[in-house]
Amino acid sequence: MKLKNLFLIVLCVFALSCKQNQQTVVVAGDSWATFICVYKSLDKSLEKEGVLDTSVNATCPLTTRTGMHAEDWFDSSFHKATKVALEDPTVKVLYLSLGGNDFLSLWNNKLSPADESKLFNTIAANVADVIQQYHELRPDIKIILSGYDYPRFIPNHPIAEYKEAFENMG
Repeated sequence: MKLKNLFLIVLCVFALSCKQNQQTVVVAGDSWATFICVYKSLDKSLEKEGVLDTSVNATCPLTTRTGMHAEDWFDSSFHKATKVALEDPTVKVLYLSLGGNDFLSLWNNKLSPADESKLFNTIAANVADVIQQYHELRPDIKIILSGYDYPRFIPNHPIAEYKEAFENMG
């Protein structure tokens, strides 16, 4: 019986020492973040590159939501879950994806250049506020902001699909 207890103690100490070397990436935000959780693409990429001491947070489904807007982030349960996840001392990185849905739901082809600029600035300010709050909470972590690459929709675009998409927006 004593040998069994000793084995369990050694096993627990070993597990704790392994955990201390482990690093966690908290993934939070909109659908681009959700896809990382669902398809485990970040974990697979880290493993492929030989980064075996880092993994995505297990609470990923609680910190991401498709369709999330940056302007609504602070009032969401996903923000609250992200703050809780950031309390884990193994967290070294926050991967954040926000802003794209704000753009997709508010931009249209009838916006004036001034209104478009105002929209861009508002979205950028909302995302900056989120980043600032997490940096205040955990100044030691790195924050990776996922980018969005959208085609520049303009009238008479040379790519037929973009031209059609532009004509159908608004």
